[in-house]
Amino acid sequence: MKFKNYESIESFLRENCFVCPLPIEWNEIYQLIDNPQIGLPLILSAWHHTSNNDKKIRFLEHALHASRDKETMKKLSTYLENLNNENWLREN
Repeated sequence: MKFKNYESIESFLRENCFVCPLPIEWNEIYQLIDNPQIGLPLILSAWHHTSNNDKKIRFLEHALHASRDKETMKKLSTYLENLNNENWLREN
Protein backbone atom coordinates (compact mmCIF):
# COMPACT_ATOMS: atom_id res chain seq x y z
CA MET A 1 0.00 0.00 0.00
CA LYS A 2 1.67 3.16 -1.26
CA PHE A 3 -0.48 5.58 0.74
CA LYS A 4 -0.43 4.42 4.33
CA ASN A 5 -1.64 7.63 5.95
CA TYR A 6 -2.55 11.25 5.45
CA GLU A 7 1.08 12.35 5.47
CA SER A 8 1.96 10.03 2.59
CA ILE A 9 -0.77 11.62 0.45
CA GLU A 10 0.34 15.11 1.40
CA SER A 11 3.96 14.25 0.48
CA PHE A 12 2.85 12.71 -2.82
CA LEU A 13 1.03 15.91 -3.79
CA ARG A 14 4.00 18.07 -2.88
CA GLU A 15 6.61 15.89 -4.61
CA ASN A 16 4.59 15.71 -7.84
CA CYS A 17 3.28 19.31 -7.83
CA PHE A 18 -0.29 17.98 -7.77
CA VAL A 19 -3.22 19.98 -6.41
CA CYS A 20 -5.98 17.37 -6.40
CA PRO A 21 -7.53 14.74 -8.65
CA LEU A 22 -9.55 16.00 -11.61
CA PRO A 23 -13.31 16.34 -11.01
CA ILE A 24 -14.48 12.89 -12.12
CA GLU A 25 -11.86 11.11 -10.02
CA TRP A 26 -12.36 13.44 -7.05
CA ASN A 27 -16.10 12.76 -7.07
CA GLU A 28 -15.43 9.01 -7.06
CA ILE A 29 -13.08 9.48 -4.10
CA TYR A 30 -15.75 11.48 -2.28
CA GLN A 31 -18.24 8.63 -2.83
CA LEU A 32 -15.64 6.13 -1.62
CA ILE A 33 -15.07 8.06 1.62
CA ASP A 34 -18.85 8.21 2.19
CA ASN A 35 -18.79 10.73 5.03
CA PRO A 36 -21.58 13.31 4.85
CA GLN A 37 -19.82 15.51 7.41
CA ILE A 38 -16.99 16.48 5.06
CA GLY A 39 -17.30 19.29 2.55
CA LEU A 40 -18.18 18.52 -1.03
CA PRO A 41 -15.39 18.25 -3.59
CA LEU A 42 -14.73 21.55 -5.33
CA ILE A 43 -15.98 20.34 -8.69
CA LEU A 44 -18.66 21.43 -11.17
CA SER A 45 -19.12 25.20 -10.91
CA ALA A 46 -16.84 25.37 -7.85
CA TRP A 47 -13.95 24.10 -9.99
CA HIS A 48 -13.76 27.38 -11.88
CA HIS A 49 -14.44 29.66 -8.91
CA THR A 50 -11.90 28.34 -6.40
CA SER A 51 -8.14 28.64 -6.25
CA ASN A 52 -5.77 25.71 -6.55
CA ASN A 53 -4.90 26.25 -2.91
CA ASP A 54 -8.57 25.94 -1.90
CA LYS A 55 -8.87 22.74 -3.95
CA LYS A 56 -5.75 21.28 -2.35
CA ILE A 57 -6.94 22.12 1.16
CA ARG A 58 -10.36 20.52 0.53
CA PHE A 59 -8.83 17.41 -1.03
CA LEU A 60 -6.46 17.04 1.92
CA GLU A 61 -9.45 17.35 4.27
CA HIS A 62 -10.97 14.39 2.43
CA ALA A 63 -7.71 12.45 2.74
CA LEU A 64 -7.56 13.24 6.45
CA HIS A 65 -11.08 11.90 7.00
CA ALA A 66 -10.27 8.77 5.02
CA SER A 67 -7.12 8.20 7.07
CA ARG A 68 -9.15 7.95 10.28
CA ASP A 69 -10.61 4.61 9.20
CA LYS A 70 -8.26 1.79 8.24
CA GLU A 71 -10.55 0.21 5.62
CA THR A 72 -11.41 3.53 4.01
CA MET A 73 -7.72 4.41 3.87
CA LYS A 74 -7.00 1.10 2.11
CA LYS A 75 -9.71 1.82 -0.47
CA LEU A 76 -8.41 5.35 -1.00
CA SER A 77 -4.84 4.11 -1.35
CA THR A 78 -5.85 1.56 -3.97
CA TYR A 79 -7.83 4.17 -5.88
CA LEU A 80 -5.02 6.73 -5.83
CA GLU A 81 -2.42 4.17 -6.85
CA ASN A 82 -4.41 3.45 -10.00
CA LEU A 83 -4.61 7.08 -11.13
CA ASN A 84 -2.38 8.27 -13.96
CA ASN A 85 -0.59 11.61 -13.98
CA GLU A 86 -3.27 12.85 -16.39
CA ASN A 87 -5.89 12.35 -13.67
CA TRP A 88 -4.41 15.09 -11.50
CA LEU A 89 -4.59 18.86 -11.55
CA ARG A 90 -1.05 20.22 -11.47
CA GLU A 91 0.10 23.38 -9.76
CA ASN A 92 0.75 26.29 -12.09
